[in-house]
Amino acid sequence: MLKDDTDEPRLTADIIALAKDDGCYGCRRIHLLLSHAGWQASLSVVKRIWRRDGLKLPKWQPRQRRLWRGGGSRIRLRPQHRGHV
Repeated sequence: MLKDDTDEPRLTADIIALAKDDGCYGCRRIHLLLSHAGWQASLSVVKRIWRRDGLKLPKWQPRQRRLWRGGGSRIRLRPQHRGHV
């Protein structure tokens, strides 16, 4: 919990600054970083501010799979028939 409502704008500014510095962090990680910085805000307060300001994580992108062809070819071969691959 915050001790005063006057601290909320400073907390909001710190949350936005941390979210801009590290774009991969969500509200739980931001809450942990805030607690290390000395803030005593609960996770529910951080989540409320997070949702109110419209902060979001970037959409998760799957890793590119390795091409197992030894010739350095970037072309993925398609199966010729059922059970071929």
